[in-house]
This record gives sequence, C-alpha cells and structure tokens, in this order.
Amino acid sequence: MRWRDLFNGVRLLFFNFRKKAKGYSHKKSNNYTEFSIEALMEKQNSQEFKLKKKIGDLRNKAESINDRVEKESILLKCESMAQNDPIELHFTYSGLIELYYGQREEWENSLEKCIQYCKKDISLFPSFKKEWINDEIFRLKCLLSMYEKGSEEYKKREKELNNYEWRPPRIPSFQRLAIIYEKLGKYEDAINVCNIAISYGLHDGTKGGFEGRIERLKKKILKN
Repeated sequence: MRWRDLFNGVRLLFFNFRKKAKGYSHKKSNNYTEFSIEALMEKQNSQEFKLKKKIGDLRNKAESINDRVEKESILLKCESMAQNDPIELHFTYSGLIELYYGQREEWENSLEKCIQYCKKDISLFPSFKKEWINDEIFRLKCLLSMYEKGSEEYKKREKELNNYEWRPPRIPSFQRLAIIYEKLGKYEDAINVCNIAISYGLHDGTKGGFEGRIERLKKKILKN
C-alpha cells in the first residue's frame, strides 16, 4: 500500500533521523505547514484511512491464498467496502479481473464477469486518476514540510513537488478487455478500448503499445 509506505517512511525519518537529517526542522516555518507530520498522523487516524487499511489487508490476504472461491469472496467484500475509494476499488477490480480471466475455462460465466469488471475499471479511471494525483501531491507536501525552508533538502523536495507530472501506473483492464475482444473476433470493440486507453495517455507495456495493437487489429479486419 502506498500510504502505508509513506507513513512508515515519514515516521522513520521523523523519529529516528530528525537530529541527523541535514536541514530538518520540526518548526512550522514554511508555506506547507498544513501538511506537517501532525496532518499526516491525523490522516492516518481518520476513519477513511482505517477503512483503506482494512481493505488493503483483505486484498493482500486474497492474493496470498490459493482457494479461488475464498479469494473471490474476499475480493467481492473489498468491492463492497471500497465504493467511496477509487484507488482501493481499482485494485480490487484488478484482482477480480485476474481471477475471473484465470478461471474462464473452469467457472461458468467467468469470462463474462471478467468483461464486466474490465468495463467497471475503465469507467472508474477518471476518478482513480484524480484521487491518485491528490494522494501524490499530499505525499510530496508532507515530505516537503519536514525540512526547514531554504535548506538543500527542502529545495530538492520543493523542486520535486513543483515539477510533479502524472505518470500513470499500468492499468491492466484496458489491455485485458482488448485481448478478450480480439479473441472473440470483436475487432472494432477492441480498437475502441485501445483508443480510450490512448486518450488517457496509457501504455500496455508492449513494444508497440496500444497504437501497435490497433494496427494489428485493423489488419485482421481487412483480412475478414
């Protein structure tokens, strides 16, 4: 979990290295005092974060078990709990997509469920992106607030914050749905999924990306 990593990292710096970290200041002397260690701990103690942690722990449990039926039950519970959290909901959808696609030959309607969750995740993406960026900005401001204004470390963190650019993580639902549609012979639908992914600035991790996938799909259409 990204937030857990942040809290652990900040705690380590704050409690163990505050006397050693060059430029560190516990004084509220910069423009980002609202993102101090106190604000961070307040967020950690909030009901929102506690629910996020609970969902994350359940997802980690689901990933660690081999029983597919139990895994599905846990992930569906996570889905119900994460309705107001786009980030946790996205990762829950990803777990269900992977599960249902892997069981497509064994479970009845598994492929249909996989398609359903791919569509849900794709629809969720704008909210996921907004929440992800907000989390990243908050994280950077928290780190910046731990250093005295004017110190080298402060300048480094400030530059990182001011130059922040959205770098989307890989979103498997787009590629998975495009592959499924391609295998079903629904080439136009697959191309549409790829175009949506491109419009969001996403990449599928392959050499040609979604653009290359579209070209291959167009060639298949011409052959038919």
